[in-house]
Amino acid sequence: MRFYEKHGLDEITRCGDARPNGRGIPGGVRSALQQISRGTPESIRSGADQIAQYEQFEIVQARIYDDPEVVETFERNQWWAKRPLGRMMGAQKPEIVLSAECDGDKVPFRGDISAADDRVAYYGTLMDAFESRGVAWQGQTMTRIARLIH
Repeated sequence: MRFYEKHGLDEITRCGDARPNGRGIPGGVRSALQQISRGTPESIRSGADQIAQYEQFEIVQARIYDDPEVVETFERNQWWAKRPLGRMMGAQKPEIVLSAECDGDKVPFRGDISAADDRVAYYGTLMDAFESRGVAWQGQTMTRIARLIH
């Protein structure tokens, strides 16, 4: 997102297309950046939603939550987090470490953290929280969100 913010859609597309082995910018990301480049609040929001979906379904879900060992670790942790001994030993309910804490209010995560749909919906809830607090959807805000996500 930082490269996109500094250089724009044309340059990121040119650089992405020049990558070796045909590894250009994935279609979902390219489409999202095109939406953001339109510059309207609706198109920026649409592009941000597309990036969240791509990130959660194509990257996070595929590389983390679809891994049987990670799933087993989450399940064990969740089981232990419900028990006093487990909590004494450090087991905690998993949370997404991203919030719209502009003024100390947290936006609680609802759903199954291992479900990409629930995480994408949560990002949408966070974006709504930012908007309700008067944060404009501009490149600067997108950069802040991207830094928080990654």
